[in-house]
Amino acid sequence: MMNPIEFDITDFPNDKYNAAVLTREIGDQISSADLLAITQNSSVQFLFTTDISAGDETILDDIVSNHDGADFTSEPYEDISEQESNDDSGNEIVTVHIDDIMPYPGEYTVFAYQELATTTNDGTHISKGRLHVTKNGNKVERAEAHNDQNLFQPMCLVFPFSVQAGDVFTFEMTFERMGADTGNPARVQRSRLSVKKT
Repeated sequence: MMNPIEFDITDFPNDKYNAAVLTREIGDQISSADLLAITQNSSVQFLFTTDISAGDETILDDIVSNHDGADFTSEPYEDISEQESNDDSGNEIVTVHIDDIMPYPGEYTVFAYQELATTTNDGTHISKGRLHVTKNGNKVERAEAHNDQNLFQPMCLVFPFSVQAGDVFTFEMTFERMGADTGNPARVQRSRLSVKKT
């Protein structure tokens, strides 16, 4: 088959398809090329980065012939990682992360939560939390919060993001002490990350 690969809409069992579900099914099963787009004019076209292998052609035929056009039976990603800790030593106490997920194309939201505090109110010590998002290998700090009081304060973050076919994401929350080098009493407890389709 030449790239793009074409199918009639009647090749699908219910004469319809769900592009998001197809993208995930193809990404999970076809390895000889990456899917760039699914378009429909007089036919349904699958555009890949290059011609796919003969074996993957057979797999694609099977995907199409078994694809019922329905939406996801459950949310494609609702991945939660959670830790809790209290400690007054070291540089990073709580690191929470969701690694190398490839969500279906669409709109998503990251929900991040962390509680920060110090053991003093002298203003020389700071607890700082950070949220990093890595997209396709490019790591960027998306948010930070800090507290210099002897009272746990919540850091709540909501970060919307868009996913294209083939995007890979990692989400990470870290904790850092700022201020005095020795005996910094900055503390953290309860870090939580959640990624949900919106």
